[in-house]
Amino acid sequence: MTRMKALQVSLVCSLVSSVSCGAAQAQDALFFSAPSKNINCVYDRNDDNKGQPYLRCDIGQFTPSLTVVPQQSAEEIEVMGKCTLPKMRAFVIGKNAPTTSTYCPTDAPIGERQTVIPYGSTWQYDGFTCISETSGMTCRNNLGHGFSLSRASQKLF
Repeated sequence: MTRMKALQVSLVCSLVSSVSCGAAQAQDALFFSAPSKNINCVYDRNDDNKGQPYLRCDIGQFTPSLTVVPQQSAEEIEVMGKCTLPKMRAFVIGKNAPTTSTYCPTDAPIGERQTVIPYGSTWQYDGFTCISETSGMTCRNNLGHGFSLSRASQKLF
């Protein structure tokens, strides 16, 4: 990343985020989590999402509340069997996407410099907003679509 680009990212982070996103200066992905560490997220702009930035959050321990695999979801190949609702713990929204995707990941969005978003705080970056609460994490894209995750419930909107 060029020095000018790093300065722009740093300035954007300080202006729009109530929580620092300083990891952007060193890499294209930003990693953050809820204080419980049960919900881990990554913002990425250089991956396979048709060239669009995306936000992905995974939940570790949860009781599945979705009753069917959403139509827009994609299965990631698992080493041990088929993707089922109890394994469907990854939720992804693109910057301009009208729907949220879900899948069964074989990895986890945990980074070396992962920021903890305190309960009652908001993380904002590049059109995405996530609110960390004791009841869970709610994330939206710039169109208002997204997901809400907690141990008891997972909702797509």
